[in-house]
Amino acid sequence: MIDLFPNCELAVVGHSLGGHISGMSKWRDHIKRFVFISVNNAHYTCARKPLSRLLEMFAIPAAAVACGYLPTKRLGLFENLPRDAAREWAFFSRQRDYIFSLPGYKERYRDFKTDILAVSFTDDEYSVEPAFSSLLNFFPRCKIEHVHLAPDRVGLKRVGHMGFFRAKNKEKLWNLVGNFLLGTTKDKGNKNIADSLG
Repeated sequence: MIDLFPNCELAVVGHSLGGHISGMSKWRDHIKRFVFISVNNAHYTCARKPLSRLLEMFAIPAAAVACGYLPTKRLGLFENLPRDAAREWAFFSRQRDYIFSLPGYKERYRDFKTDILAVSFTDDEYSVEPAFSSLLNFFPRCKIEHVHLAPDRVGLKRVGHMGFFRAKNKEKLWNLVGNFLLGTTKDKGNKNIADSLG
């Protein structure tokens, strides 16, 4: 896409893992703006129920090996995970610095420079607020705006970890990040997300 449209700015939306691995992209130096949706530090201490999460992170590898994959879809969560992906997720969720515990990761993310709009929700079923703000500390050179929203602030009963992208929520949520993605500013008469919410 960059080769096809060399004069266009690249703006990216990453949800959860999509934000975690943003600094590893070979195209990262081309990214002008990045929207993080529910991008959290998945260390178990940041979970809504830390002890339960810790126990899960020990149980997940065993379940993945026994089944050959992690049957998360059967539990009504998300798509099934391949065995090795599930085992990696469980391993990193037991590390204080999450994926940034890998050799060289902190340094690579320290050099990542872009504008980030991070949006998270108070009813996220996986994490509480420190999970989102602590992860952003691994992006020291980025210009960051973080908005932690209660669903009722935008007229919704529930959003959770997955709800931002559901079509039924588009009128309430998607426009909140539009000006940022387009690169429009308040100087052009547009509002950023914080101003839009008052």
